[in-house]
Amino acid sequence: MKIELQRALVPEDFGREEPCAVCETPFITESVIAYAKTDYGMSLADDSKYTSAVCPECIEVLGAHRPDKFPTIAEYRTALRRYPEPVWASAAAAAAVEGTDAAEDAYQSSFLSRAGLK
Repeated sequence: MKIELQRALVPEDFGREEPCAVCETPFITESVIAYAKTDYGMSLADDSKYTSAVCPECIEVLGAHRPDKFPTIAEYRTALRRYPEPVWASAAAAAAVEGTDAAEDAYQSSFLSRAGLK
């Protein structure tokens, strides 16, 4: 398993309640979301209704236990401070560029490098 930090793409991506992909405790997503994935990059979500979002408490525990493998809570908090807003201001703004190179570039840049958060 790996955990990737990603900026919320649209406002609807954060402020919603989801069960944590690790501990299953419901939590509210924020402007940066940690997603659990297989080592091959596949989502751990087993239900299309939810994503594989990981709660801050699990980020803290996993990052403290294996900071070489998982983001730390400090990295997560830095990302939240640095990126308080989603990539696009609205779902309509995202839809307006869907299928373009600009949309792909924005999507790819929404994944945050841990090195850039230290």
